[in-house]
Amino acid sequence: MKSKGFTLFEVLISVSLFLIVSGAIFTIVSAAIRTSATLTRHHLNSERLETLISFLRNVFTNLPPSAELSLQMREFSGGILVPELHFQHAPGMLPWRTGSSSAHVISLLPNTQAGTLAVKSYSASLSENERKRILLERTGWVHLLKDISQIQWKSFDTATNSFRKEWNFARPQLVKVTLWQKDRDSHNPVTAQFWIPAVQKLRTIE
Repeated sequence: MKSKGFTLFEVLISVSLFLIVSGAIFTIVSAAIRTSATLTRHHLNSERLETLISFLRNVFTNLPPSAELSLQMREFSGGILVPELHFQHAPGMLPWRTGSSSAHVISLLPNTQAGTLAVKSYSASLSENERKRILLERTGWVHLLKDISQIQWKSFDTATNSFRKEWNFARPQLVKVTLWQKDRDSHNPVTAQFWIPAVQKLRTIE
C-alpha cells in the first residue's frame, strides 16, 4: 500500500505559515533588542550624569578658603559663545592633579552637533595671552561628559534671594548648573545646586 504524500497546496500553506510565524518572531525579537539597547543607553547616561554631579558637588564642597570663582564667556569658531567657570587660588581642587596648578576652568568644548563638558588646569601665574593660548589648545582637557548641547551657570544672590546669571560674587553661597543634552527633551534639562562653604574669619583676642 502506497503512503499518501503532501499535495503542492499543503506544502505552500505550510511554507506560508512558517514565514508568517518567523516574521512575527523576528519582529518581536528585534523590538526587544532595540528596547534593551535604549534602556541600556539611558541607564549609562544616568550613571554618567550622577558621576558628574557627584564630582561637581565634591569640587564645590571642598574648595579651599582662598578659592575664588569667576564666570567668563569665550567665543569659539563660528561665533559660538560658551560660559566658562574659572577657579582661582584653588590648589588641590582636582583629585588627580598633584602639581602646583592653582587655577582651573570648566568649559563646554563644542563639536559638530553637541559639546563635551571638560575641565583643565593651568598656572595662575600665566599672562592673559598665555592663558588664552593654553585654553584654546585641545590637549590637557579632562572630559567629564559628552553630548552636551548647552550649559548655564548661575550664582545665588542673597540680596534678591534668587539665582542670577550675572556673576557678582567671587565666592557665592550657592551655585546652580543647568545642562541640556543632545538626546534629551529640551524642556527637561538636568539641574543641580551646589553649596560652597563660607570662609570663617578668625577673631583676634585682645
